[in-house]
Amino acid sequence: MKTIAFYLPQFHPIPENDKWWGKGFTDWTNVTRANPLFNGHFQPRLPADLGYYDLRLADVRREQANLAKENGLHGFCYHYYWFNGKKLLDLPLTMLLESKEPDFPFCICYANENWTRRWDGQENEILIKQEHSVENDRHFIRDLISVFQDKRYIQVHKKPLLLVYRSSLFPDPLQTTNVWREEARKAGFEDLYLCKCQTFGDFENPGKTGFDATVEFPPHCLEIAYSYAYQDMVTSVQPSFTGYVFDYFDTAAAMMNRKWPEHTLFKTVMLAWDNTARRGLSANIFHNFSVDYYERWLAKVIKRTIQKYPDEEQLVFINAWNEWAEGTYLEPDQKYGLEYLEATKRAIAAGQSWGTILADLEEFSKHANIDPKVLKKGILTYDENKDNVEVSLLKTIQEKDARIRALEAQLGVPRPHSLSFKYRELRDKLFPHGTKRREIAKSIKYKLLI
Repeated sequence: MKTIAFYLPQFHPIPENDKWWGKGFTDWTNVTRANPLFNGHFQPRLPADLGYYDLRLADVRREQANLAKENGLHGFCYHYYWFNGKKLLDLPLTMLLESKEPDFPFCICYANENWTRRWDGQENEILIKQEHSVENDRHFIRDLISVFQDKRYIQVHKKPLLLVYRSSLFPDPLQTTNVWREEARKAGFEDLYLCKCQTFGDFENPGKTGFDATVEFPPHCLEIAYSYAYQDMVTSVQPSFTGYVFDYFDTAAAMMNRKWPEHTLFKTVMLAWDNTARRGLSANIFHNFSVDYYERWLAKVIKRTIQKYPDEEQLVFINAWNEWAEGTYLEPDQKYGLEYLEATKRAIAAGQSWGTILADLEEFSKHANIDPKVLKKGILTYDENKDNVEVSLLKTIQEKDARIRALEAQLGVPRPHSLSFKYRELRDKLFPHGTKRREIAKSIKYKLLI
């Protein structure tokens, strides 16, 4: 089981960003000037343990890898910016290759869209244009051959793993993937393992365009409506707000219960997406985040991945390691500290223990003359029901807690004596951080919380 976090390399200055955004610009520039848009809005999001780091420093890259490794991550997936032979933000990857440090697995996601002033890949205000052609396809993959040859590069079935952020932009995706595979074989590889990211409404079967699998990329392709209550909450204090506010809990629940397609799909879990630092009053915000929700989402995805795919194809992605300006990162911040990473470690451990359970069931069924598929289905159904009960109860507590806190704030009730404080004690008793399942029905009557 391999859990891989997307990695943004935009934390060091480059001449192009100096020209486009101002001298010394990095993503920290946006992060530090963000302001909260409403009461309870977690902005600005400021780093803790690693500080406002510069990726030109080897110590920073080493510490990032150590933190990731200590908390169960298998590797990083670097966003790779290549424009007709010109590379941007490639210094961290270049130094990783040249120094051979840190000793931590990695792969690449080709960010194959235009670089624009709006940060969204659209045609507005293009800063550097992406041009796709057979010649560029060949040049691109040849540039990567030496990267694929690095012993740390992540492989699937002994094939280098390459993700493409927006494959629909290729004029002929099948031709592109064929060219890439041809060049990889010439270089001595058996083949490539190609994945297209599920972005900009692209749900197409990857096999039709020469890809081996699809990778989810939330918040892209979410089939969930924004929260009218949260939207009204923001526009009441920010009338010019043109973005959208979603409920993180509802998002996590919807993604956890989304049906798997027939083709190979690698799931991705995100943290609290919020690009206010980049978009201001046109931001997309996923409010009502909690570490509990994130942990449950990740643990469930890992379990299902282990159940569904063979060892070599057990990949789960996290968005992201360090997307600070988009509010989704595992690195420690000043509010949660190491909680994101600790939750990740617990979820990975829980998922891996589930894999051991399934293996034991397989062995048991051989001696008990029981169809292993029937046995697995029964266990999975039981576990699924417990998931749904816990999530439902947790949401009920959260909703009531939010309403009570709002009323108590108006009345000026001190926290230690408040009802909301008691609700939180109840929540923490029922749902401690961690994914160990509890026999809730034996200790609480559901009607008390409804």
